[in-house]
Amino acid sequence: MRAVEVVAVFTAAIAFAVGSLQVTLTGKLPLADRLWLLAAQGAGLALFALLIVGGTWLITRSRHQ
Repeated sequence: MRAVEVVAVFTAAIAFAVGSLQVTLTGKLPLADRLWLLAAQGAGLALFALLIVGGTWLITRSRHQ
């Protein structure tokens, strides 16, 4: 099950890299606006990865009585 967590984190990292290239290379916005877009995208993808990792941990944790 830990492989699911690793895949989620790497997927988020790859999506951030591809998305940030599109924003920075083809963007017509000022630098400050592009930085805010990158920060928002990174925060969203980090939240996605944390939800996947946390959900997987919650499902697969051992329950000792």
